[in-house]
Amino acid sequence: MTAKRALVVDDSRSARISLQRLLEQYHIAVDFAESGEEALDYLKHHLVDAIFMDHTMPGMDGLETVVAIKSNPRTATIPVMMYTAKEGEVYVSQARALGALGVLPKQVQPGVLLEMLRKLGLVEADAAPAGDAMQPFQAMEAAGADPVVPRAVRSAAGERNPQRTSYNSADKSADAADPDYDQQALGASVQSVIRKVLSEQHLQLRSDILSAHREFARQVAHEILARERPPAAASTVAPAGVPEGAAHAASGPRPQRLGWLLAIPILVLVLLYGLSFQERATLREETARLGTQLDGRDRELEALRTARRNDLDAERAEADDRSGALIGALEWALNQDPRVGYDEAAFDDRRAVELDALLGRLVAAGFRGTVRIESHLGEFCLASEAGGGYRLAAPDTALDGCALLGHPFDQSTFVEERMSASFASYLLRSPLVNESGIDVEVVALDRDASQPLEDAPASVTSAGEWNEIAARNHRVRFAILPVR
Repeated sequence: MTAKRALVVDDSRSARISLQRLLEQYHIAVDFAESGEEALDYLKHHLVDAIFMDHTMPGMDGLETVVAIKSNPRTATIPVMMYTAKEGEVYVSQARALGALGVLPKQVQPGVLLEMLRKLGLVEADAAPAGDAMQPFQAMEAAGADPVVPRAVRSAAGERNPQRTSYNSADKSADAADPDYDQQALGASVQSVIRKVLSEQHLQLRSDILSAHREFARQVAHEILARERPPAAASTVAPAGVPEGAAHAASGPRPQRLGWLLAIPILVLVLLYGLSFQERATLREETARLGTQLDGRDRELEALRTARRNDLDAERAEADDRSGALIGALEWALNQDPRVGYDEAAFDDRRAVELDALLGRLVAAGFRGTVRIESHLGEFCLASEAGGGYRLAAPDTALDGCALLGHPFDQSTFVEERMSASFASYLLRSPLVNESGIDVEVVALDRDASQPLEDAPASVTSAGEWNEIAARNHRVRFAILPVR
């Protein structure tokens, strides 16, 4: 009997050697491939009697490799058995739909393996293992030792040394820890591949069934003809004592025999049609079931995405609320001492120090946005100067005696008129202003745009009371505006 040969495709050295020991007990030669790409390259030059395929490998995974093998007419007839630790009805259905005959667990029992080898035609029905060759190997694995790998594995074309591909074991643990996401990641592409493979298998199976039944019909016809056709001697010479007409009558009516011969192909066609119809119905049900499962996975994935988006939106809104509260508290602290004297520059050394401290803290916190400094004008009761200009009126001056109710900058929005030279130098030279990524806006508001903190009551009649209220409105205000 010709020795059988199997190809084991697995990136795990211990798994390859383990299966090799099991198969060699049944006198099956074994070749190795560490990846799907290496397996396809091997099959370009060699043919084997069976393939044992792992699921999770670097590069092409097991299912993708099975699709490539079954799509090649040269290798499509090689039986493929998934040899993997993955479990579950969905995975088994996918493996079979893509062309694998079934799924064999890596912790396989000897009896299960023997039965599978018999179904694959790799061993005889009464075959038994040559010996318990796994005991030394299992003892080494139980002790934590690394099994010894042969320095060379002999193939049909000669010798080769399989090289281990570098691979992160965390990928496998992540794959095993989250099988749901692994199934969801197949998506619509797997569904289309499944449908295509099912269609091809349906056509191939139908062709095989038709060929088998045609051969069966031919055999039945030959047997009937052999039984109905008399021997050559009897067809020409009648037995002694039997009339020639009686000999012809014994052979039976010829039209009746032809009718039976014509009825046999019709019965075979009816049987083929029934089997084909049942097969199509089964394939339709299987395709519909797989489609329903994939649709359910898609809905679950979309639900997970929606829930995650909602969680992110809620977290973002909560973070924005906390950030807004912190910025509001910071603005409140900065604006506790906002007053500016009537004859003082709104943007002076004190504001430069405050701005520098604020920018330093915002940069450390990773802030992105704008810091705005506004100069608001107070409405003062002013008296005219002898040389021109205005000054604060005497406290006992009546309001109707004020030369001007307002401020000299009421119609001006020029920042330079309210800025000291040192503040201007700070804006030009500070890295926090020019290199931090935070925009600084300095704004001078006129009378119409200024916002008073306090309005003077109608009972105020003297310049002193009026100017006290105006001094509280004559101020600088900080605003922190984050990027939204």
